[in-house]
Amino acid sequence: MNTNTPGERENPQFGIRTQYVKQLNFENLHVPGESISDSDPSDTDVKIDIEVNSLGEDSFEISLRIIANSRLDDSLLYHFDLTYAAVFYISGIPKESMQALLLIECPKMIFPFARQIIFETTRESGHAPLMLSPIDFLAHFLERQKT
Repeated sequence: MNTNTPGERENPQFGIRTQYVKQLNFENLHVPGESISDSDPSDTDVKIDIEVNSLGEDSFEISLRIIANSRLDDSLLYHFDLTYAAVFYISGIPKESMQALLLIECPKMIFPFARQIIFETTRESGHAPLMLSPIDFLAHFLERQKT
């Protein structure tokens, strides 16, 4: 029921309805402990992508995809591909603010959960756990705007 008088804006509402692992693929391509010393640093390349799907008038699914490849010299140690998603309820937000909310604030809210899954999976694989640094979703948003 809308209790606002004509011309009055609805109170903004924003929250997570549910969150979940949408897709997870981890390939351990090197047996840990064999011919790699702990002093050999591996190089890890991380890429992110954000997808927004409208699920109705006030519901949006935000999918945060994180792909990580860890290499030592020319050898691929592991490949990690995680899509972590959440359904957000968003109402009363001005249209001009929606894109920034969906592509900056929503992924920022679910990133710690995705980072924990990546940390635990890589640790359990026998490799050094991958602890991702915080992601600057504003910079990612601005870069996306350029393309």
